[in-house]
Amino acid sequence: MIENDVMIKTFVYNYSHELEEYYTVKKTKFLSIDDPLAGIAAKKILEENNLDYLAGYIFLSYDGKPVFTEERTETECLLTTWLDLARILREEEDKEFEICFLDNADGNAIIKKEAGNYVITLQKRKQGPADTFTIPAEKLKEAVRKNFVKFIGFCRQSNLVFSKESLYSNALEEYEKIKG
Repeated sequence: MIENDVMIKTFVYNYSHELEEYYTVKKTKFLSIDDPLAGIAAKKILEENNLDYLAGYIFLSYDGKPVFTEERTETECLLTTWLDLARILREEEDKEFEICFLDNADGNAIIKKEAGNYVITLQKRKQGPADTFTIPAEKLKEAVRKNFVKFIGFCRQSNLVFSKESLYSNALEEYEKIKG
């Protein structure tokens, strides 16, 4: 890994709590969207959630240090989390906003631009200090742009079907604006 590198990867659920079984032959709770079986798992997650929610998590690290991890940023709606994170591509300099990890007991994240960096604070609903990470703004923006486009590309190539009530149409609009 390159020093000062920002890495982002998206993972989808591969386990049905309802059926208490894995969606694919791989016996792992999550699959990277790079995995050939991830599209199968994603379709089954959506079916189980009335085509509204695609569950998983976004892994984010900076300089080899994990910022977003499976345990901390698991979400019932990757669309919500990605749309929140993609706000850094269009928000004004001094704005602070929340990144939602839907139904995550640990809480959400707050992101704010300060002096050419983004400061990400992972809130905690339990006792203890919040975790804070500082990442150079341009490096984070480029990684978010690239990986948001990759995530929507995965949804499209896998022919995922979302309900009209889902945030998929919003995500497609955002994708068209930033795919550059």
